[in-house]
Amino acid sequence: MPKKNDSAGCFMENKDWGILLTLYDEKNITKAAQILYMSQPALTSKIKHIEQELGVQLIFRDARGIRFTPEGNYMVKKATEMVAQFEIIKNELSGFSNELSGTIEICASHYFTMYRLPKILKLFKQKYPDADFKVMTDWSKNLFSIVNSKKAHIGFVNIDYGGCEQMHMLYEESVCVTAMEPFELKELVQLPRIEYKRDYILKMQIDKWWRNNFSAPPLISMYVDKITTCREMVSYGLGYGILPEFIIRDIPDIHKAYLFDKNGVKITRKTWMIYNEADFSLPILPIFIEFVKNMQF
Repeated sequence: MPKKNDSAGCFMENKDWGILLTLYDEKNITKAAQILYMSQPALTSKIKHIEQELGVQLIFRDARGIRFTPEGNYMVKKATEMVAQFEIIKNELSGFSNELSGTIEICASHYFTMYRLPKILKLFKQKYPDADFKVMTDWSKNLFSIVNSKKAHIGFVNIDYGGCEQMHMLYEESVCVTAMEPFELKELVQLPRIEYKRDYILKMQIDKWWRNNFSAPPLISMYVDKITTCREMVSYGLGYGILPEFIIRDIPDIHKAYLFDKNGVKITRKTWMIYNEADFSLPILPIFIEFVKNMQF
C-alpha cells in the first residue's frame, strides 16, 4: 500500500499535478520538459521536491527512460482526479457570473481536427467569445472511451464503435480512389498504392471491396502514418490513394472514382458527434452541441 501524505494537496499546485501527468505520458524527462516549457534541470528539481515532501520515490530511470514506482502510479491516479476536479470547479464557478462561458473539452480524430474542427471553433467563438476549448486528438476507437470516462465532454468520430449515451451524425462523405493521372479501376492491381493507417472498420470495408473486385493483392508502394501524408503523396503523383472525397477537394485536376459494394451501394465514411447528457452541468455545453448540429457540412 503506498505511503500517503495527507498534506499533498497543500504543497502541490494544479500545475504540479499536470507535471506528473505529462511525465507519465512521455516517460522521458527531456520530452516532458519541452512540452512543459521547462528546462530539464528545473523539471528534475521539481520532481525531487515533490518526492521529498511526500517522503517517497515516484520515478526511477532505466535504459528505456522513466519508470514510475507503485507510489508514483498512485500519484498519477490522484493527479488525474485532481486535474479533472479542478476543471469542474472552474467551469462551475464560471457559470455563476456568465452562463455562456467555460471550457469545452473536445476529443476528435486527426482528420476531423485538421479539416473540420477549426472552422467550428472559430464560428462558435465569434458568437460566444467567453467560451474556451481544450482539444485532444486520437483514433476514433479510443475517443469513445475518452468521452465515456468523462475525460472530454464531446467527441467527433469517423467510426461507430458504440457505447455513448448520445450520437448525432453530422455528415457522410464518399470514399474514392484518387490519382493525378487518369486510370481505369481494372488497372489498380498494377499501379502503386499509397496506404495509410486507418480505423479498423473502414479498413475492413476497403479490403472487402478490393477482394470483390480483384484476385491479386494491391501493389502497396508506401505505407504512411496519417491520411494527410497520403494526400500529399497522391498530390505529387507518387501513386493512388483511397481517400475521403472532402480531403482532395482542393487538389487541381485530380482524378477520382467512387467505391461501390457488391450490391451497388456507395461506400461512405460517416462522422458523428458523441456526448453524454450527464455533462450538461456546464451551461454552455448544450449550446455548443446544438450549434454544431445546426451547421451545414
